[in-house]
Amino acid sequence: MSENFMLQIMDISKIFGYGFLGRIKFPAVDRVSLNMEDEPKIFTIAGESGCGKTTLARIILGMIEPSSGTLLYKNKNMQKFSSKDKMLFLKEVQGVFQDPYDTFNPLKRVETYLYEAARNLLGLKDYGEASKYIDDTLKFMGLSLKDVKGKYPREFSGGEPLLKIRILRR
Repeated sequence: MSENFMLQIMDISKIFGYGFLGRIKFPAVDRVSLNMEDEPKIFTIAGESGCGKTTLARIILGMIEPSSGTLLYKNKNMQKFSSKDKMLFLKEVQGVFQDPYDTFNPLKRVETYLYEAARNLLGLKDYGEASKYIDDTLKFMGLSLKDVKGKYPREFSGGEPLLKIRILRR
C-alpha cells in the first residue's frame, strides 16, 4: 500500500458460474493488478473484445463484487466502504461507458448533464463558477465547453476505449 496512489487494484479476479447450478466456471477477470497515482487524470481500460474490460470497470465502480483480490481507494478497502465512503467515491469517480445511447437521454443536451453534475455532486450553484469548472475539466480531456454546448449525445462518437474514469477534483 502506498500513499502515492489514488486507486490500487491488487490481484482482482471475477469468476462467473453458468450451466446447471453454476457448475461451469468462467474467469472474466483473472488476477489483474494496477495502480493509479494520486493526481487528476483520465484512466482508460483497453483491450480485445471479451477480455474483461467491462467486468473490471464494473468492479472498480462498485457495480459488482470481485471473486477475489483487493481494491483500495485513497488507501481504504472499497469492499468495506460505508455508505458515506461510497457517496464520496461517487462524487470523485465517474465511469463513462462506450455506448452513449445507453447512458444519456437522446433528447437532452450534454451540457445539461454537466451542469447537473457540477451542481449536485460538487455543490457549484453559481452558473459562472460551474461553467469555469466544466470548461477546465473538459480542457483536461482535450475538449472545451464551447465544443459541447448545444450538442446532443448522438453528435458525439462513442469510440474506443470502453471506459474512461475521470477523477473529479475541486
